[in-house]
Amino acid sequence: MPDLELCRIAHAVTILCEMATGLGPYLEPQRQAFGRGTRLNLALARMLTGTDYVRAQQARTRMTAHLERLFQQVDALITPTTACTAPLIRPDVMPHGESDITLTSALMRFAFLANLTGHPALSVPCGHDGDGLPVGLQLMGRPWEEHRLLTWADAVEAAVERRTPPVLHRLLFA
Repeated sequence: MPDLELCRIAHAVTILCEMATGLGPYLEPQRQAFGRGTRLNLALARMLTGTDYVRAQQARTRMTAHLERLFQQVDALITPTTACTAPLIRPDVMPHGESDITLTSALMRFAFLANLTGHPALSVPCGHDGDGLPVGLQLMGRPWEEHRLLTWADAVEAAVERRTPPVLHRLLFA
């Protein structure tokens, strides 16, 4: 697909600019409420210009057109959800958070396209890696065809073995 690397950069510029716009007024009065990673991202965002943002939106428009042409030929774009399985959370990052651009890039590698263009996409469990960690499959489709994605995701989920990972933290309580 043409312009994928440009799209990745446009996504980063868009997210950073929107983050700075939304959170900027709260940074100074509530600085300690933000983790280091967020403060670092906001500092990067302040280096971007209006021209950077406009070019990112031009890339968004171009990528949306690429996808419109692609979806005339295929019903869905299927990718892994992430380029790696769930990373370990090191105990030393718990008090202050973590900013790891390499890991973030691997986690976002396949998600940025739908996020930037607004195309519907979902992730469905599709198996496990060698350590028993879940692996996800991302389905991306045409606008207003979410029902098709949900139907396909249901079929994938019904066919996949579900098992509890070796370490499980239940975040929601019944």
